[in-house]
Amino acid sequence: MFDDFKRINRTRNRLYHHEPIWKSKHKKRNFQEAILVLEAEYSKVYEALGWMAQEKKDFMISLGFYERFEECSRKHKARSW
Repeated sequence: MFDDFKRINRTRNRLYHHEPIWKSKHKKRNFQEAILVLEAEYSKVYEALGWMAQEKKDFMISLGFYERFEECSRKHKARSW
């Protein structure tokens, strides 16, 4: 669980500091791979939120954030780059 929170925090810091998410220390990602990484991270955030407070996770889902993220992700995955 702590490893998951560390990874979530690293991703949050990269996004907060406007670092490109598709770059990695170990390899370069194309756009499709970057989307898959973001989907996995987004799912992990919701999973971790459920560990801490299921009612907050349910509330966030009820606001439509998860659904909108999935819709945006599907839209961009369908595009050919």
